[in-house]
Amino acid sequence: MNLFYLAAASYGGWITFTAHLALKHSWPVFRLKDRSEKRSRPLGYGVSYRNTRLSDISGVCLITAIDNRNLHLLACFPTGTWLVLHDPTEITKKTVSVFQKFRLITIRQSVKEYIKEKYDLDSVFLLHPFHSYPISEESRTEAVSINRIDFDKHQDIVLRANQLGAEIKLYGSINRLYVFHKLKDLPFSDSYKGSFPKSFDALNNILSRAKFVVDMSQIKKDGGGSQYTFLEAIHHGCILVLHQKWVEGFESVFVDRKNCLIVSDEKELAEVLTQEWPGITEHARLLLEPHLAVDWGRLTTS
Repeated sequence: MNLFYLAAASYGGWITFTAHLALKHSWPVFRLKDRSEKRSRPLGYGVSYRNTRLSDISGVCLITAIDNRNLHLLACFPTGTWLVLHDPTEITKKTVSVFQKFRLITIRQSVKEYIKEKYDLDSVFLLHPFHSYPISEESRTEAVSINRIDFDKHQDIVLRANQLGAEIKLYGSINRLYVFHKLKDLPFSDSYKGSFPKSFDALNNILSRAKFVVDMSQIKKDGGGSQYTFLEAIHHGCILVLHQKWVEGFESVFVDRKNCLIVSDEKELAEVLTQEWPGITEHARLLLEPHLAVDWGRLTTS
């Protein structure tokens, strides 16, 4: 399988997904360009990619991510090419026709159901693949957030919890518009510890000391399933704290006080971080197993 990354974003879930998929199956990664290069460039997490013309590639192709500015590139791929949709915002009424010639893959059940109901598009549902990387154990005392700092990640809730006495450290790349419009009156500079390299070592340096990983993600028409920040937290044995809107209205594997903690606002968030929660990480580990076992390789014969 030849993986094509057709997005400008150099951080976030699209990159993480592409890297995990490539590592799990030892598949090469490419970006589509007007000429082919022999030189490899870093994608992240130990994975490299090459710029190439499509005509120089043989075999099955899978597009791991596509953004709006690169939609025109989809015309280069033959009908029946595999294409992954990560969330509902990637398709609109104006662009739905562009996707109709592809074999679509969704990585959350909520997205599969949404695009079928809204646009009558069928898709194959497959869990996020997860490459098990080495981790270390240190004294677990910290509460951290490792999302990119952005509107749909709602770090404003995290910062308001910090105003109530929590000490949650924020890590991740910044959407400066979100920081300016939503965080300017909150203690962002006191809580933000910077971005971190796209490497498993960097993740390990943060999460090996973390007792709690706080993820307040809320995405309209999406939720219930997993994200890489969730899986990374579970892999490191951290207690995952989610927002109620991620699971509300969805059939979800995440169950409050069994395999995660679910909160609705900053007051509840600050409160749960002061308590002990035995057994949660052991139950959460069961949620990671299907992501370790999922076989995307069957797509090569479909």
